[in-house]
Amino acid sequence: MKFAYGIPVILLAATNVMVMHQVAVALEPQEIGIIAKKITVSISGPNPGGTGIIVEKQGNIYTVLTNWHVVDTEGKYTIHTQDGKRHQVNQVQQLGRVDLATLRFKSNQNYEPAKINTSNQRTEGTKVYTSGFARIRGCSDQKKGCYKFFREGSINEIRNPDEKGYELVHSSQVRKGMSGGPLLDEDGKLLGINGRAITSPGQPGTDYLAIPIKTYLKLDPYKNYLPVATNPPLPLPQVNAIAKKITVRISGPKLGTGVIVKKEGNTYTVLTNWHVVDTSGTYTIQTQNGRRYQVKYSQVQRLPRVDLAVFQFQSNQTYDTANIANSDQVTVGTKVYAAGWANTDAVCVQRCYQFRGGNISTRLSNAKNGYTWIYTNSIKPGMSGGPVLDDQGRLVGINGLGLRDPRTGTTDYLAIPINTYVKLATFRT
Repeated sequence: MKFAYGIPVILLAATNVMVMHQVAVALEPQEIGIIAKKITVSISGPNPGGTGIIVEKQGNIYTVLTNWHVVDTEGKYTIHTQDGKRHQVNQVQQLGRVDLATLRFKSNQNYEPAKINTSNQRTEGTKVYTSGFARIRGCSDQKKGCYKFFREGSINEIRNPDEKGYELVHSSQVRKGMSGGPLLDEDGKLLGINGRAITSPGQPGTDYLAIPIKTYLKLDPYKNYLPVATNPPLPLPQVNAIAKKITVRISGPKLGTGVIVKKEGNTYTVLTNWHVVDTSGTYTIQTQNGRRYQVKYSQVQRLPRVDLAVFQFQSNQTYDTANIANSDQVTVGTKVYAAGWANTDAVCVQRCYQFRGGNISTRLSNAKNGYTWIYTNSIKPGMSGGPVLDDQGRLVGINGLGLRDPRTGTTDYLAIPINTYVKLATFRT
């Protein structure tokens, strides 16, 4: 049998995607203050209270980053968002042995995750800003705290990390209750997580310490996927509706499909097959509302050793992102649904959206390019890079390959489990 890519490829992104090497103009403090307020949340519970940062959204699941010492006591915790709403925390996880933890909550409200500074450019003298919910005298709500935003300070020293991960010493202010809050750079991007204040005997002033964001990226590289649900299956039209919202059409030198897997501010990340976007040129992505965005080939990043790639586009429109499930729990016989934009043929006069049901029929032990699953869904050319969903509408895999047996004339359809992406996509944008 021969592996044959049955689907032309293309790349997706937006015309206004920002190139990382371009020199950015620093934001005004007022603009950074607006960003800080959107991403900063209050945390209340058994402990005296603290602050957190919304760092990721997957569908209606939000991930909040904070200090471990804010949530290290067993009990129920509540997230208070900037719109005044309260959300019960349904998961708390310490990250390694450092003073960091992630929390998760569900909400149908639209909250913006922080944009993360992935360049690791943090030198002494770098301007920084802090925000959080202080529990200080005069605050009328000691449980939630009172929101504070402190303008320009700077990084005074970069130390070797201590046992709790603290490296950055800065002069922007941090008050009691602001542990777990953001340390932002002059572009409003997340540079670190505040957590300690130290006053040295015989020395004037207070040193404020933060854990650099690189520590979080190293310890929690896209591991916040959801377990496969054991709830009753959703009605088929509902799964299809979910698929339509997260599935995008890719056009360009090659044709294919992609899945919106992440949102940070107005920046969206799309996952697709590498063979869809492996040819130089300009690609166009079309979202479910008909809007189109362009992306350059240079903005596509291939994931190592597998047929997967990611790229970004920017939009002020609100698009859903896929809920990612744990594909290790998907077994032979599991019902799955594949979606994508099929190329023109006798049925599709123009490229058309297709949604097809089937089952996982085989799990391969020695897969090539990441293709571990064979499934019975009949996939057409053009659907490469599209989502494979479980019966809860959660993303468990990526379409990509047709394997034709010349002896029988039959075709097996192959997919890459989503955990392959989760394990490889250790960068954050």
